[in-house]
Amino acid sequence: MSENLEIKVSTTAKLMAAARAVESQWSDALFADPLAEKLAGTEAMRSARPRLEEAEK
Repeated sequence: MSENLEIKVSTTAKLMAAARAVESQWSDALFADPLAEKLAGTEAMRSARPRLEEAEK
């Protein structure tokens, strides 16, 4: 597997973890993932949160 592909997969995984973290914080969440925010990391959370919250409106 090329190094470039590994970076993209890692980014996708982090963004999915960020989406799970945001979902977990809602009062009507479908699931709770207590590890998601830590797995996503600061950069992915900063990137994903505004988009996910906007989509919820």
